[in-house]
Amino acid sequence: MFDKKGMILLESCLFFMLCMLLTALIFSCALALHQRDSVKRDWFHDEEIREIYES
Repeated sequence: MFDKKGMILLESCLFFMLCMLLTALIFSCALALHQRDSVKRDWFHDEEIREIYES
């Protein structure tokens, strides 16, 4: 079906695509965690401001 060079090229492309997919997954998870932490921080900050205005 394929010669030796063709198989090596195909395997290299598949490996590269797999690495890029894993990298994208890691970055998206890190970004989601960062945004969640940022939203939580903003919520606590809003609570502090509300307490200052209520007192």
